[in-house]
Amino acid sequence: MKFTPITITTTVLALFMTLQSEAAFASTDQLIVSASTSKVTAISANTSRATIVYNKFLNLAKQPNKLIESNSFLKAHIYEVSSSQASLMTLRLENAQRASMRAWEDKLFAGSVQEDIAKIYKENDTLAKLIDRTKDSSLVKLLKDAQNSGYKLETAEGTFFLVIDYEGYKQYRPYVMKDIKSYIDIMAVESANTPSKDAGLMISWKEVTARALNQEAFVKSYPNSNRTKAISSLYQQYIVSAIYGLNNTPLFDYVSNSMDPEAKEAYLTLLAENNKSDSMYLKKLQAFMDVLKDNNYTLNATVEKYRKVNFPI
Repeated sequence: MKFTPITITTTVLALFMTLQSEAAFASTDQLIVSASTSKVTAISANTSRATIVYNKFLNLAKQPNKLIESNSFLKAHIYEVSSSQASLMTLRLENAQRASMRAWEDKLFAGSVQEDIAKIYKENDTLAKLIDRTKDSSLVKLLKDAQNSGYKLETAEGTFFLVIDYEGYKQYRPYVMKDIKSYIDIMAVESANTPSKDAGLMISWKEVTARALNQEAFVKSYPNSNRTKAISSLYQQYIVSAIYGLNNTPLFDYVSNSMDPEAKEAYLTLLAENNKSDSMYLKKLQAFMDVLKDNNYTLNATVEKYRKVNFPI
């Protein structure tokens, strides 16, 4: 069967002081006021500059035809704003890149673009490598615009498409808030090594569980983050991958119904090496493996029912 986120203190002076002493204290007071005024002015100037930079970026980011300028502006000016502003700017850039994805899809499927890329493409080629390899000026411009917009090239099932290059977001980590630092880390891993392609896993079963644990930790640590919903959705996908596998990388063999031996070893090792009390993911995985153990790590009616009830898809 087949189963498919100066207080200034006033000093009371003695009543009988010389005029010289009074002059000295007056001089000191003036220095303090002057220094304080300078500090306030500097803070005010910095705040004003940050607001200008922030608002200018937001204006760029909301214009679909200004994605290259938005990407370039953020790289050049993110250090000039507060961490909260930097976080919002970074996420606005991501939103703009997502919003432009359909338009880029149309560009890559227009005319003979797919065929032109295929003629020069070599395995694991980047946009930069393709730009260096082609002499077609129109293709060079298209690929450079994609690169400067913050995308990277991916291929699957014989077609070429763009995804957001989250590794490029690492340059923003020093300036954003903690939850967005973690978000960038998670998404950079996804971007560097895509988890699946052509309906098959492109990473190990061990990596599947490692990523799920990081995603679970994010959701638990930052329940109110702007990106909690996105990571929670990604986390659910990884749970499904761990329990079901993918069509071309099933957890259970289609013929024998036996559990993939590498997955079995990865899960048992993970559970043996980790404290399961703080992770719902590990608790659920342990319970699943207990059921499998009782059923000789084979997909039968009992295991299938347990899987459907506890891990619905």
